Amino acid sequence: MQNGVVQVGILGCGRIARTRHIPELAANPNACLAGFYNRTLAVAEELASGLGGRAYATPEELLADPFLDAVCVLTPNSSHAELAISALRAGKHVLCEKPMAVSPEECERLAEAERASTNILMIAQNQRFHAAHVKAQKLIASGAIGNVLTVQASFSHGGPSMDANSWFLSKSTGRLGVLGDLGVHKIDLVRFLTGQEIVAIGAVVDTLDKKSKDGGRIELDDNTACLFRLSGGAIGTLTVSWTAYGKPDVSTRICGTLGTIELMRTFEEPLVLYRPGAEPEQIAVESTANSGVIDAFIGAIVSGAPSPVSAASVLPSMRALFAAYESGRTGGNMIRLD
Repeated sequence: MQNGVVQVGILGCGRIARTRHIPELAANPNACLAGFYNRTLAVAEELASGLGGRAYATPEELLADPFLDAVCVLTPNSSHAELAISALRAGKHVLCEKPMAVSPEECERLAEAERASTNILMIAQNQRFHAAHVKAQKLIASGAIGNVLTVQASFSHGGPSMDANSWFLSKSTGRLGVLGDLGVHKIDLVRFLTGQEIVAIGAVVDTLDKKSKDGGRIELDDNTACLFRLSGGAIGTLTVSWTAYGKPDVSTRICGTLGTIELMRTFEEPLVLYRPGAEPEQIAVESTANSGVIDAFIGAIVSGAPSPVSAASVLPSMRALFAAYESGRTGGNMIRLD
């Protein structure tokens, strides 16, 4: 680090880098944007020219630079695990976008690389940092709604568009469809909120409407509906969609023996607590555009703290995700994970 400032390289300069990670890095006083790689070199050169730092022609060139302390892996899903493992072996701290990998085997390899490294590997499961979710987790842990009985979770929007630069809808680069894109957030969030593990899951996985540039349906799922059971006995549902045109849904509802918590039913009411015989209680939470991911990542590097979201902590979420895909592939039967 240079004078206590983390020198950060960006691997992949697409939409998520430009709209989320780069602005949050630029706003963090303990971080410096020092390097950029993109498959189109001109894009990396443009960012380096405007923000400072250096453009690299290959990922290997960026990872070999000893000046860089940390990297953000923001490339298409198919390369997440490979690049994150290479970065750890190169002695870098690593922030890896979700999903952490696109197969169970890759997930295990990445977790093993994390165990073998003395550096931080953080998976960008940003739902753990949303202020409403953090507050709800504490309320549930304190017993505010009693024992959890049911969970209803949804994450739906119009999905990524198929343009010349899109990789989301391509099986070769995206590898996982809406369940891997949005479902991984909600599966991980359910575990975070309840403090319980998913012990069984079944799913209907389908492609209903999303089309590729040639007019045919994409090879990846654009809609998935899951039924699951938690380790404490609760049952839950999860629906994710890339075809919720016009109105997104990011809500989560958790019902317990003493009350109910609703999260993100509306953006104006991010956290509401319901109890029998009482008026609904809208609980105030901090409103910010900052995801919290970069601040947690940089903060851990500077302070020497453990990873805020380790690969090991995300492995159970990924195992549930791949079990849901397997259930969808084999007819929707429940698959046990315990």
